[in-house]
Amino acid sequence: MRTVKPEITGEEPKILIREPVLKDGLSVHQLVERCPPLDLNSQYAYNLMGGYFSKTCAVAEVDGKIVGFLLGFIPPEKQDRFFVWQVAVDKEHRRGGTALKLLDDILSRPACAQVRFVEATATPSNEASKKFFSNFATRTQGRIEFSPFLSREDLGGEHEEELLITIGPFTPLHTTKNEERIMRIIEQVESDVRGYVRSFPA
Repeated sequence: MRTVKPEITGEEPKILIREPVLKDGLSVHQLVERCPPLDLNSQYAYNLMGGYFSKTCAVAEVDGKIVGFLLGFIPPEKQDRFFVWQVAVDKEHRRGGTALKLLDDILSRPACAQVRFVEATATPSNEASKKFFSNFATRTQGRIEFSPFLSREDLGGEHEEELLITIGPFTPLHTTKNEERIMRIIEQVESDVRGYVRSFPA
């Protein structure tokens, strides 16, 4: 399991972002039940995502309780694309940018080193999803496009059509994070050198 990292925002409780595990399926299933009108999939599906797609999924915990998750995958034929399958955050934790932190965490991993586009689907009436992905597009300076994906007829006639959302291209976040870490190391070395020079006797 990869090292998890805490996130603290003002007076908000500490949120831990980590990769999911197989047994997280039940907690994720229960979270979706608390977040209508999200489509509720089988618990087994959520178990599989945590057990076999953990490198491209993430959960958010507060005091050991899962309060958010993002499930996604990289299509085998499109290694530069990350498809967001489902994302949910408990109501009381939605104002702290938890969903964006989950997405950033995944895209910063080595598994997403080649990703330059994010894809997802949403119904035309799902303003929350469209706002979330528009915010991500703004942050990454990527272009956002909406195109037809599945019609109402494709979905059996009782479900609203699904639009394909495509964001990008953008600089891979894994590369960006590495560059930031390198710059911090260089700055620390330069600071240490300046301190050494100042203390060196004349």
